[in-house]
Amino acid sequence: MAEIIVDAAIEVHRSPGSPGLLETVHEEALAFGLESRGPGVVRQKTVPLVYKGKRLASDLRLDLLVGERVIVECKSTVAYNRVFEAQALAHLRLSNL
Repeated sequence: MAEIIVDAAIEVHRSPGSPGLLETVHEEALAFGLESRGPGVVRQKTVPLVYKGKRLASDLRLDLLVGERVIVECKSTVAYNRVFEAQALAHLRLSNL
C-alpha cells in the first residue's frame, strides 16, 4: 500500500500548478488519485478525543485514512518541521493505528 500512496502523492506533486496550492486541494487530488488505484479512502476522518473520561467537543481530524490502516497528513510548507512528526505520532496513538 505504501507504494500506491507514494506514487499517487508524487503524481499530485508533479502536476501543473501544484506548488503553491492549499493543503485541501492537494488532499482532494491525492484522495482522487488513491481511489483510482484501488484502496478505500476516507477524507477528514474524525476520531473522538477523550480526556480523563470526558469526551471533548473537538475531534481529531485525519486528512486521509487509506485502506482503514494508513493515515496520510497533507502538508503544504516551505520546510519540514519536527512538529509534523509529533502530530503524526499523536494521530497514530489516538486513532489506535
